[in-house]
Amino acid sequence: MSMLGGTFNALFSQYTAKYGLIWNATFGLLNANVKNAQNAVIAYNKDRFNTFGAHIDSTIFLSKNVKNDVQNPFFVGIILGGSALFFDEKYGVPNTALFTLGLGVSGSYLLENNLALEYGISYNYGVYGLYTYPDRYTPDRFGAATKWSKLEPNNHQIRAFVGLHKNKLYGLYSKLTFTLTHLDSASSSVINRYGVSSIYPQAMQAIFGLEFGFGFNKWL
Repeated sequence: MSMLGGTFNALFSQYTAKYGLIWNATFGLLNANVKNAQNAVIAYNKDRFNTFGAHIDSTIFLSKNVKNDVQNPFFVGIILGGSALFFDEKYGVPNTALFTLGLGVSGSYLLENNLALEYGISYNYGVYGLYTYPDRYTPDRFGAATKWSKLEPNNHQIRAFVGLHKNKLYGLYSKLTFTLTHLDSASSSVINRYGVSSIYPQAMQAIFGLEFGFGFNKWL
């Protein structure tokens, strides 16, 4: 599954020569391209289709500034994250939620003319995740049906970004972002709209982003 859309992003950043704290929140509307979709859970008659969705994501980065430098900091730390994807019920693609814990590095390098290069990458393990299914795919006429299922434990996520930040009163920035998420299969079965009991398989999600914005402080 690959996704493309528009998002609104808010970020709070505070750091010293020793420590750093970054909180990031994102809300977006996406168009998802679903491949190899002919399975008993979705029960849709196309192997590949597009569907609209929404994306919510938030992370907290608690870090140590290993360079002890506020001009060209380099942070190593832990990341707490949570994300959710919601899709149009029409196709029966389950919504997903994933809570992660990981390790990451991030830094910035001051270039000429008050321009800074910013970068970061992290690996995150999914400590808890679940699928939720549209009601129309668990109809009452087939008896009691599971509306949601926890994920099996093999869930992984890689995040990366690179960008430029102009240091002025309202610092302008641009950033390229990438998130690759592997979701394990559901741990329990669900009854689809045809009354067939099946387990939703593993899924791979890729999100590419291009951000433009401004900050309210020197290095927001």
